[in-house]
Amino acid sequence: MAKPIIRAFKSALLVGMWLWLVVPLQVTSLFLEWAQKIIRLNRFLFYQFEYLLHGQQWTKCWV
Repeated sequence: MAKPIIRAFKSALLVGMWLWLVVPLQVTSLFLEWAQKIIRLNRFLFYQFEYLLHGQQWTKCWV
């Protein structure tokens, strides 16, 4: 009678450990994707802003 309970407990423990590992990794990768998009957007806006201020030739060394 105790063996099925122990087996169920072990499987639940494994699933819990797997969730603790996988969910933060997915959240982290999603956050990194957002950060990359934000960085690209900032770079684009900076490029446009510098183009308005100084002209295209001056900005090419910065981007």
